[in-house]
Order: sequence, then C-alpha cells, then structure tokens
Amino acid sequence: MRQIKTEKETDFESIKHLDHQSGTEFWQARELMKLLEYTKWSNFNNVILKAKASIKTTYSQTEDHFAEVSKKIKIAQGTDKEAIRKIKDYKLSRRACYLIAQNGDSSKKSIALAQNYFASQTRNQEIQELKEKDIERILARRKLSESEKKFTGIMSNRGINSRGIAEIKSSGDQAMLGKPTREVKDKLGIKN
Repeated sequence: MRQIKTEKETDFESIKHLDHQSGTEFWQARELMKLLEYTKWSNFNNVILKAKASIKTTYSQTEDHFAEVSKKIKIAQGTDKEAIRKIKDYKLSRRACYLIAQNGDSSKKSIALAQNYFASQTRNQEIQELKEKDIERILARRKLSESEKKFTGIMSNRGINSRGIAEIKSSGDQAMLGKPTREVKDKLGIKN
C-alpha cells in the first residue's frame, strides 16, 4: 500500500540536502527550525543540545550526527549599516533530526509530524541497510562458493582426492583462523 505524504512530510523532504562527497543526506538546523515552528534560535538550540546529550549516552561521536557549521548572513539589509555576520548552524543526520523531534515541544503539531516522519524514515533506512548487508553477504558467499569449486577442480585435476583437499582446506583454516576446520565448525555450530 502506497502512503500519501502530507504537506509537512514533503516540506521535510524539500529541505533535505545531499553531501556530494560522502553521498549522505543531511538537514540544516536553521531550516528545520522554521519547519518546527521555532522562532528563536536560542530556544531551538536548547532542543539541539538535549538531542546531542541524548545521543552521546549511546554514541560518542556526536559530530557524525550534529556537525557544527557556520554560515554568513546579511544583517541590516538595505540600510547604511548593512553587514555580513557569521551565525552558527548544524548539518544534521536523519537520526539527529529524529532526536530533535523527540526532544521538541510536543504541544506543536509540527513536532508530532516531524516525530512521525523521521521515525518512519529512520526505520525505512535501517531496513534498506539490512537488505544491502544481506545482498553483500549473499554475493560474498556466492564468490566463495565459486572459488571453492574452482579450487576443488584444480586439485582434482592434479590427482588430489577429496580427503587431501579437505586436509589442504583445514590447513588454510588453521593458517587464517588459528584453528582447524573442525573447531571452527564446532564453534559456529555447523554440522558435518
């Protein structure tokens, strides 16, 4: 069943950025602040600090999720006092946005929408990552299987019987894993 995105969900997508070097997506805190209906940076920054504290208890590298950046803005535009000023901002990961929504003012409808959006998107991303790991595992297993067949064929062509091949493989396991094949299989619970 296809879900129809609400206007707010579309808004969260519209402010999503892509880091072209790493290929990761991020949100800028000041843009998110507006969508979450915060009018003062100091109030929103308090929410960010709570979210950072929340993630720090389980993940020490908060910079991976809350990368501090600065941006330049014009102040007093159109007057003789017009100037450029640096202001603090953050590049936020999806997880950071989720934690900000969790720590935000729950009386705001925009916060509830953000909680729902980032929770579902974070779960979708986790599922996608699991699928990618499964595909990598299957491809690695297939490559190993092909290598094993090739190895066995070469050894058979050289007159080595199946017992000799098993001994060679066990010696390889001993060299790579520090244990003979039987011990490795026992430890992993693999039957004969």
